[in-house]
Order: sequence, then structure tokens, then C-alpha cells
Amino acid sequence: MNTTVASAIESAIDDLRRHFGNNSVTVLGHDTGGTWVRVDGVALGGVWIQATTFVIVHLASTLPFADIYPIFVRADLGRADGRPLQTPVTPGHQAGPIGAQVPAAQVSRRTRGDASRQTAGQKITKVIEWLRVQP
Repeated sequence: MNTTVASAIESAIDDLRRHFGNNSVTVLGHDTGGTWVRVDGVALGGVWIQATTFVIVHLASTLPFADIYPIFVRADLGRADGRPLQTPVTPGHQAGPIGAQVPAAQVSRRTRGDASRQTAGQKITKVIEWLRVQP
């Protein structure tokens, strides 16, 4: 990874630590396209059975211009009303770097417009807020 890419990814990781607490953020591993990061203990609530979830994201080597995508949450995510998950929340995925993947559900929420206008912490917060207000 070149120095500029490493610097942008490190800035994103620092931002996640500021948003969610240093102890809840773990770098899972690197690949040729960037770095995988896990945030634990993210408050969920809303229509979901679970009070918290992990969030796993891929920080692309094209940061800060790339969207923080894909975003994964706990595999056992379930609605309190018993309804099945529906797009853009899809179960049956594997999240993380090859060799360290975990079962997960993907939340497909892309940033519209200029992705560099929001930080990694803001993006995850925005997606979790979206999950909380689902009918």
C-alpha cells in the first residue's frame, strides 16, 4: 500500500475510533484493494430484535474519494415483528478479508454524490440510523 493510501485509510480508522470508541474498532486485515475494519457494540434497536450489532466495512484504497461500501452487520439480524429481511438488507454473506470472514447480512446503502464529503464514522452512523427507522 502506498503512503497516500495508507494515510487515507489510517485517517478513516482514526475517525471510526473517535465515533465509536477506540476499544470497539478492530482492523481485520488488508487486501490489495484496502483494509477491512470491524466496529463492535454498535447500538441498533428500532424494529430489530437485537440491541447491538457489529459493523464490518471495507475501506477502499481509493479513499477519501470512495464510498464506504459494502457494509455488513450481524448474520442473525432479525425483525421484532418476525418479517423477513428485505432488500437492501440481505442475509447470507461473508464479511472480512479472505481467511478471516464471518457470516453477515449486507446493508446496501450507497452514498449519493461526492463520497469524500462524509467520513467513515458519518457513513456508518447514517446507515445505522437508516436501519433504526425502518418500518
